[in-house]
Amino acid sequence: MTGEGTYCAVRSAQVAADTVRKALLDHGTDLSSYSERINAEMASDLKYAKRLASLLYHFFVRSPAVQWGVAHVLCGRSSFKGLYRELLKSAPQVLFSGLR
Repeated sequence: MTGEGTYCAVRSAQVAADTVRKALLDHGTDLSSYSERINAEMASDLKYAKRLASLLYHFFVRSPAVQWGVAHVLCGRSSFKGLYRELLKSAPQVLFSGLR
């Protein structure tokens, strides 16, 4: 959504480390669980990031509620899906506060 990608990079590194650790403990070479976990944990959320980016860049950038919501996503405290749904519920108020 913001283009910075830090959270996703760190999280994918954690998943990679865990996947390699488990493979080494099992004396195996199958690392396919990495892709499965990344798809389950992050891929679907990225579609909401794309939708939010479109909304944020056009309407909501000035809103304190949006700024805090984005900060929570970037810190891993929330998800893009959650922020997207929350903004849809409060869109009129957020839009109005962004126009001030």
